[in-house]
Amino acid sequence: PFGLLPWDESGITGLELGKDGGHFVTTPIPDADASRIQRKGVFNLAEDGDLTGHVSVSYSGLEALTLRLAERREDEPARKRDLEDALKAVIPTGAHVTLINLPDWSAPSPTVVLEYDVRVPAFATAAGSRRLLPLAAFGAASQQTFTHSSRVHPMYFAYPHRHDDDLTIKLPAALRADALVEPKTIDLGALTYRLAAERADSDLHVTRSLAVKGTLIPLKFYDSVHAFFQNVRSADEQQIVLVRPPKAAAR
Repeated sequence: PFGLLPWDESGITGLELGKDGGHFVTTPIPDADASRIQRKGVFNLAEDGDLTGHVSVSYSGLEALTLRLAERREDEPARKRDLEDALKAVIPTGAHVTLINLPDWSAPSPTVVLEYDVRVPAFATAAGSRRLLPLAAFGAASQQTFTHSSRVHPMYFAYPHRHDDDLTIKLPAALRADALVEPKTIDLGALTYRLAAERADSDLHVTRSLAVKGTLIPLKFYDSVHAFFQNVRSADEQQIVLVRPPKAAAR
């Protein structure tokens, strides 16, 4: 799209030419809200724990441009495989993912929207008469981020970005949520994370947001960044306990 530079040409010094020879300028870096991946899933949970449904993924800003550039030389089968692998990579357990639309790769649209059919076997695991349902269905990517306790180099993110997840799970009649976890918010300024779950009739609604608002973070802040992602992993690993509702008393 007009006015958007690739990430490696953002936030750098360039020469703007003029009659007097020109002067140096710094190219802008879009903020995190301008470069987003938004995943919205609507699922049905079977009594045996299998999860099936539909996921819509929208890329915008530098997230969309980076995706277009990465796939520009690939043919359609390779693109389909890459896009399916990208969604599989953020689901904590093994998933069967099928891309059901073909985006227009040559369009100047600021967004790329992908539609998937998804099935995750045994997503909710049995624990006696109960089932344990993972809270963050799309949190696998954060599991490997800054896991080491020490570091020797500053931390660099290609560009500010934000990933938002919106998940609705329809529970079977034989199960209900016993209790929901408390909302979680972690705010370091340059890094923010929010996770919340609510119950609406027989449905569960989970929202998750992870934003990186900076690019270069000095090494002296590594302990704080490491602790941030440790807390993100702990929050993502929370589970909702599903129980069988008590039967109505016989008359």
